[in-house]
Amino acid sequence: MSFAQQFLAVAEYVGLILISLSFLLTTWRVIVGPTLLDRIVALDMLVVVAVGFIALIGIRTSFTLYV
Repeated sequence: MSFAQQFLAVAEYVGLILISLSFLLTTWRVIVGPTLLDRIVALDMLVVVAVGFIALIGIRTSFTLYV
């Protein structure tokens, strides 16, 4: 395994951890958000996180249809 492949594998895992963390924090804001506007923005952010997750899975599996 070359350095580039190792680096990509580590970057994928770090990306999955960060996307999962942002998903959890955004879900928390949807549930606890003090105002309706906070909840709406958080729901919009969930869409962005989902698109990022799909792109990351596409890169990880080398399935270019996702990207």
